[in-house]
Amino acid sequence: MPSKHQCKVMEHRKLLPRPENLEPDRSGPSNPQRALVSLFPKRKKAGGRFACDLCRSRKSACDGQRPACSTCRAKRSECIYKERDKARGDETSVELLHLLRTSSQDDAVDLLQKLRATNDPATLLEPSLERTEPGHQTGRPESFGSHFSESALAPKATGIELELMARYPVAYPCLCPVDVEIGAFDAWAGMSATSPPEVSLDNTSASASYASNGLNASHLDYISDVQSSSIWTSDSPHVSDEHRTTYCDLRLSRIDIRRWTDVRINDELAAAVLSFYLETDHPLHGLFDADLFLHDLVSGEHNFCSPMLVNAVLAWGCQAYGAIQEAAAAYKTAFFDEGISRWEEEEHRNTLTGIASAHLLSMTAISHGKDAAATHFLHEAVAMGHRMGLYGAVEKGSAKTWLNNHHTWIRAASHTAWGGYCAATQHSLHYQTPMVEHPPLLPIPGKLGSVLSRTTGEKYDSYPMPHYAGQTFNKLCELYQIAHKLLWVYYDGKGIEQDTPIKRVDLPFAEQLFRELLAWSACLSLDLVRSDGNPHHTVLIHTYFHCLVLDIFRPFLDKSKNLPLVSFEAGHHQHQGDVDVVYRASVNQLKRLVLFYLAKFDAAAHSALWQPALIYVLNALIRDARLSPEWTRTREWTFYFRSCMLGLSKQLPCFHITDKIVQGILSMAVRDEVMSRTEARNMLIEVRRSAGADGQAEVSSEMAAQDGKGSFIVDLDLAARNPPAATVDVLADQFDSLAMLAEVASMVIDGED
Repeated sequence: MPSKHQCKVMEHRKLLPRPENLEPDRSGPSNPQRALVSLFPKRKKAGGRFACDLCRSRKSACDGQRPACSTCRAKRSECIYKERDKARGDETSVELLHLLRTSSQDDAVDLLQKLRATNDPATLLEPSLERTEPGHQTGRPESFGSHFSESALAPKATGIELELMARYPVAYPCLCPVDVEIGAFDAWAGMSATSPPEVSLDNTSASASYASNGLNASHLDYISDVQSSSIWTSDSPHVSDEHRTTYCDLRLSRIDIRRWTDVRINDELAAAVLSFYLETDHPLHGLFDADLFLHDLVSGEHNFCSPMLVNAVLAWGCQAYGAIQEAAAAYKTAFFDEGISRWEEEEHRNTLTGIASAHLLSMTAISHGKDAAATHFLHEAVAMGHRMGLYGAVEKGSAKTWLNNHHTWIRAASHTAWGGYCAATQHSLHYQTPMVEHPPLLPIPGKLGSVLSRTTGEKYDSYPMPHYAGQTFNKLCELYQIAHKLLWVYYDGKGIEQDTPIKRVDLPFAEQLFRELLAWSACLSLDLVRSDGNPHHTVLIHTYFHCLVLDIFRPFLDKSKNLPLVSFEAGHHQHQGDVDVVYRASVNQLKRLVLFYLAKFDAAAHSALWQPALIYVLNALIRDARLSPEWTRTREWTFYFRSCMLGLSKQLPCFHITDKIVQGILSMAVRDEVMSRTEARNMLIEVRRSAGADGQAEVSSEMAAQDGKGSFIVDLDLAARNPPAATVDVLADQFDSLAMLAEVASMVIDGED
């Protein structure tokens, strides 16, 4: 028997440390959380029983049996589970509502049909309960809503797209689901459907609704009716001039148009066209300072306004405004002819107003289908800019030398220099032919505190931009400086097939350009961030951003699918940061922007400035169909395709070139077997009918015959390999041939019958 001393020694015996190579005891001190759990085990639940109302009121035990518990049966009392049934009903309603909102269109329709056919909605949720049972082996537990596929109109972001949404939310905001009225896709599938569906677009904090179905005039009217704004504002110009008593600037009510043009138009209509142009197109054109222009327009001075410039502005403005007020459409050709006539009469055209006029006449000539005239005026504008030192000039030859200390002239020259630079850049992107080698040395208009290299070292006077223009043009100038780099590396200026972007560009340079675009978007002010209150020109600058992204990465799409962008985190994961993922991310954003623009801006939808977004989305849709191994036309694809066609139909009465663009797109769809020749021909007829332009084809054909072939790029993928074959006239001619074949085939079939 041990002594007391030995027992005391044993009680205080030192313990050796635990060897490091031994696993810790899962329930011991090395895992205190599990140790606490083992000491205080959770109390088991009562097995899911729920007391009936009678037992609950008496606070007695209830076995929860149905339809009556044992206590109520013994007492022969009515057994009611009212509280539990109400709770279960609420849970069922919430779950069903969640399913309807998050499921795809097909699954939501199927769920509604089942809901109408049953008396117990809870039975519709039984499949989800089965999947959450422990013995179910189909995969991870998930709700019935996650069993349905995500809405096709709200693509699920993964890889680099998710990274872009997280790190650059201004350029790549999270795309919330688009709520589409049941039957919207089916209605779009047929051009002759009668009741237009309503679509609600939720984009981050943005919300808009629009109705679109088929492409007939009544449906276009319906879109105008459902829009929330019915007054003339900067974000949504009013569609009726008759009830408008104010303009974007009160000085327009005091103009005497007879001072500036020989075209017989009344002052009110001319002022309305000018106001529409200043609000709709000028925030992105920026070819002249609007305040200085209006001052001279009213006072009759010729420093910053000229008859040639007034006619050029009215020639361009009457095209789109003619769709809003029919009387204006009758003057667009007259003003264009007057502008050309005054151009030919001018002996000294090295003026700021001359440069702005030449750019506007070039744009108008393109819309009229006069490609040769457009090229002539553009080259004249660029040449004048070079001679005056506005752009493409070194420091010694810059306009700063003759603008020194004249702040008003610096202000006007900055607008014309940067407006001409942006106009030439936009033209170069459409024609894939760079023109201006260097950006202007003058400060960007409206940029506060810009420094001029003057002898005094002072800053030129800053000034606010018009309220209807905002800061969009300033940021567009910065955006097109990035586009300028793309133009001079991707395109050789000659369009030679052997030296196409596919052979000229490497991926590191493209990734660098993309990084510059993202940095540009991150510096946008809050008023240029996408939201429901955006004016149309803010939405447009975001469409231009994503069009540039598509241009940057398009040459790499057909090379290989394993081309990661290594400067991104997702680029180090297989297939998560590839070029095609970024391409699809911008396509998804561009689709949403097109729908949002079409939904909210009825009058501005007649402007040609959003035409690039429509062409790029249509190209992406046709590309997806062409490259899918077993592609079948989905209702989502049809919805987007016809939405873009609806957008083009709103421009068809305004711009002759739009008819050729529609033909070119349909020619691509037939060539890639996306639709049949008969279907494409019927769609063209319906688009023309919806725009009230049944004779548009004949007008376009006449102009094409008089003015030669145009080189406006429509097939963007083909242009990366063979630019001459991707132009609007080549594709339109192919469509004419396809239409003739379809007509001959139809006659043969009729003859056999």
